[in-house]
Amino acid sequence: MLNLNRVLVVFFIFLSTHLFNTLKGKDAEVTSQVTDSLFTTTFLLYADRLSTFKKNHPAYTGTVNADGLLPPWLGKKPEIRMHIENGIGYVDMPNQAGLYAGLMSATDHSSLMGVTDEHHLITLSGQIPKPPFIPENHLVYMR
Repeated sequence: MLNLNRVLVVFFIFLSTHLFNTLKGKDAEVTSQVTDSLFTTTFLLYADRLSTFKKNHPAYTGTVNADGLLPPWLGKKPEIRMHIENGIGYVDMPNQAGLYAGLMSATDHSSLMGVTDEHHLITLSGQIPKPPFIPENHLVYMR
């Protein structure tokens, strides 16, 4: 009987370890999804504020500072940048795994959303020349 107890204890230790590792993996997956969702929402909030700024300052050209445009409760994300050039607003940030899919879904697969390579902004509508102020491998939403 003692051997059966030892076997059961060892079995439950292995089972607990496996269950813990499975839950730990799921926790990391959920954390990643929440982070992607947060960045998607924040990125789109920047895009919305850039559109408002562009509407109120139609002749403006250059970098748009997020200070004063965003709600004070929103932590500023220095990796998200806003720029207006020739009447077109650009919101960009470094590409991150999972973020492009979230942004495409949130924008109903907008042809104004794309990713840059060395020379182009690649959208669902095709390639357009990339403005020089946007680096390679950045997500870009034109407004």
